[in-house]
Amino acid sequence: MIILIFHLSLQTEFVIKESFTKEENFVKGTMFINDSNNLCFIVKNPLLQIVTFKAETTILYYPVHKKAFYITGLNPMDMPINKNILKTDVDFSKFGYRFLKKKNIGDTTITNWALPQKGMYLEMMNVKERVYKIVIKYKNKKLGEVIYDDYFVKENIAFPQLIKTISYTKKDTIIQEIVFKETKIIQGIPDSLINLKIPKDVEVKR
Repeated sequence: MIILIFHLSLQTEFVIKESFTKEENFVKGTMFINDSNNLCFIVKNPLLQIVTFKAETTILYYPVHKKAFYITGLNPMDMPINKNILKTDVDFSKFGYRFLKKKNIGDTTITNWALPQKGMYLEMMNVKERVYKIVIKYKNKKLGEVIYDDYFVKENIAFPQLIKTISYTKKDTIIQEIVFKETKIIQGIPDSLINLKIPKDVEVKR
């Protein structure tokens, strides 16, 4: 999800709520993240799960079911929106997008980017030098938007404690809210998570 711009780590509790037409799903747990692109989750509900993202390897470990999965080539930190969310001057050209324009209105800055060969467009709104909203469009149709709010601010740290994603489909509007709380700075992610060791009696799939 989010890369940090400081030399410490964060620990925060999270609740992910996904709302569909007739159902709501909740995921709860603890997240650890640092400025070295390390991201770890301990999911407590609905199922105990430990997830670590380190370099190009993702490990999913289910202690109760004694199963683990190793996935290579997947790192959520590499996604352009996640990798740059805390930066005020995002360069999407590294990901194939072409800069279109930039507009300042008071303390708000709006930048527009395009991937014309695929008909994709991005509009990013910064308020007081913090990312507030990213709108994603296909041609003239809005596919979705992501809102970042309720920032945890300390010294040079700005971490959004509310991330709301709205996806528009032909049949429905899907809303996901990630709420972080009890956010605090820690000296480092526990070594037991960064260097997760899978017990020998666990079934491992690669």
